[in-house]
Amino acid sequence: MEMTGYPEEDVKDLVARFHRAHGFPQCLGAIDGTHVEIKQPMANSTEYINKKGTTVSTFRLLVTMIIAFIDVVIQWLGSIHDARVFQNSRLNQVLRDGIIPRCKRIIVPDEDPIPVFLLGDPAYPIMPYLMKEYSNGEATVQEQYFGMTLCQSRMVIECTFGRLKERFGCLKRVMDINLDELPYVIYACFVVHNFCEVKKEIIGENKVSASIAFDKHFQPPLDTNNFIADSNEAEGKRVRRVLTEYFDP
Repeated sequence: MEMTGYPEEDVKDLVARFHRAHGFPQCLGAIDGTHVEIKQPMANSTEYINKKGTTVSTFRLLVTMIIAFIDVVIQWLGSIHDARVFQNSRLNQVLRDGIIPRCKRIIVPDEDPIPVFLLGDPAYPIMPYLMKEYSNGEATVQEQYFGMTLCQSRMVIECTFGRLKERFGCLKRVMDINLDELPYVIYACFVVHNFCEVKKEIIGENKVSASIAFDKHFQPPLDTNNFIADSNEAEGKRVRRVLTEYFDP
């Protein structure tokens, strides 16, 4: 499940909807990876083990504010770092090369315009199209407020994981499925999830909260990014500085 076709008006619409919902300008959505526990395979089993010692498969997700998935890749082993998954993704390529329109806009007077971007956690590199918190402990009040706002907006992906895994309990249990077929089963869960969200199928918030808590307990501890990414870090930091000024309380 990947984004296909990138009309500028559609990109602007996604950005505007996220801004209305979360107050974050120029943001396409949030990105993260999650793990699903699988039965330990006979071959290359250590490659599937995450930092909690659990045998898992990894998939990467891009979520919009409407609690639906717009980009999913299910092909990575549990030991692979989120930053590497993103670096090798089609999504990274189309953002880097401008295939997804950058739709640059001035959000702070006297500053250069900034492009559309995603929100990630500290596991990801800083890029012009991927924002994360400051890694220096957020030394100023402005940096602290930016980090708080980013974390609050990024919560949309945790909520979406919770809704997905509450809707499909198989994703919270050990999946004893042939590895060649497993991606198709997980993919089907995403497709049906999106359909249910469009049809506004209700899930009790207490159940979603319980599913989120389960997912946090199951996932490995956050690993900050030490992966060398092919990115324009300086421009990414400039975009973040402009956003920090925008959110200056």
